[in-house]
Amino acid sequence: MKKKIDLLIPHPQNALLYGDADDPDQLANLAENIKIYGQITPVVINPSNLILSGHRRISALKSLGRTYADCVIRDVQPEAEIFYLIASNKQRQKDMVQLSNEIELLYTLYSKGQGYRSDLTEDGTCESKTHRIRTREAVAADLAVSNKTISDLRFIKKHRPDVIPHIGPVITLVAAATQVRMFANQERLIQDKAKSNGHLSSGKRFKIYCQSSKKMSQLGEEVDVAIFSPPYFNLRTFSGSKAEIGNEKDLEDYINNLIEVCAEVKRVIKPTGSIFIDLGDTYRDRTRLQVPERVGIRLTDELGLYLRNHICWDKGNSYTPDSTTRRRHNAWESVFWLVKDPKEYFFNADDARIPYDTDLVVDARQPRHYNDDMTTSKGGMSIRNPRGKVPSDVIRVARAAATTNKVRGEARHPAPYPTALVRELIKGVVEDDYLVLDPFCGQGTTGLVAAERNCRFVGYDISQSFCRLARRRLAEVY
Repeated sequence: MKKKIDLLIPHPQNALLYGDADDPDQLANLAENIKIYGQITPVVINPSNLILSGHRRISALKSLGRTYADCVIRDVQPEAEIFYLIASNKQRQKDMVQLSNEIELLYTLYSKGQGYRSDLTEDGTCESKTHRIRTREAVAADLAVSNKTISDLRFIKKHRPDVIPHIGPVITLVAAATQVRMFANQERLIQDKAKSNGHLSSGKRFKIYCQSSKKMSQLGEEVDVAIFSPPYFNLRTFSGSKAEIGNEKDLEDYINNLIEVCAEVKRVIKPTGSIFIDLGDTYRDRTRLQVPERVGIRLTDELGLYLRNHICWDKGNSYTPDSTTRRRHNAWESVFWLVKDPKEYFFNADDARIPYDTDLVVDARQPRHYNDDMTTSKGGMSIRNPRGKVPSDVIRVARAAATTNKVRGEARHPAPYPTALVRELIKGVVEDDYLVLDPFCGQGTTGLVAAERNCRFVGYDISQSFCRLARRRLAEVY
């Protein structure tokens, strides 16, 4: 029968489910087909002129200036209208947003006790109300999709709904679900491992021990993070003590002494902890001695530590020019990030993230292998984390200048490392009340950053002057 188009009422759920009744590209194609072949399929309406199927056909007819549409009336019960609306769109090509909308609406309906229905008959009524099936299986049957497709889309909808519009054009459903589950699992692991330590002696927030860190008998396996920069080989004298590391005549003796301290650091670090060592190199007899590399190999091979990153501290334009004109000048230093237990160490990537350069949700790389239903691919797509990206292993921070004396007669540290470097290293590896250690604490820079993060701090140094300086500076912030 013919019905006047102006009298037909769009179903309110259609726009919520599909939202494409006025899509210009789809309307243009449909209108062209109607213009050539006529309206082949009638619009389905109920006795009240509410459209149950054919919303896009109505829009196409309007665009052609038509005033009447071929319609057929179905007396569908109100509680079955949504099922009819979805069933009539079963064969259409849908994007993942539309499919997700259908899934969520059907889950809502079935959860309200409407899960006794079987397939609708042609007139929209139910053949039987005695067959109960599980909600997901019922939804899968209604939409002709797999249980896994439903499970994956609902999981993504819950944790990363912003990804759904990109499934198909940029990333496959399987790849998206895998990555979103990985994000969710990482968040759970972070929550599980973010545990507070017990106490620092006498309830203090920091403690400085004026002694060698080769024997840190005051500590057990209780340190969460160790960040330090030991004296470099044959470059400076800090205390004049014979026990001072860095003044050894032989490189092997220097490395042995440093490894002895690192072994003690390993003893006091928790399985969930991290160790960061900033170490510069030395030239002798016109060759670079590769001190960081030699130390790094022994840390892993002898001490059994695991190297997570060999970080490059790029000093940018702040580097000190070398005296030579026979090679390039050194503008970076090595920072080793090591852990005691590669499975248990704590790292909250969200704390360290930096903004992306663009606002894309998914990196715009097409799948290498793509099937027809847009669900599987061997390509490795990347969903962007809304909090930003994990930073690289290059940290660009200007070197620190030697400190000025704040108190008359107080020691002045000639080679402090920059507070900004410590801030970068500590990101992601601490939570409130964690215990931070610096076995070569000098003027207490590591402790200052630990205080910024509401962490406790323990430092060791053999120089009484530096210990007094560190205590004074830390007392101002703790």
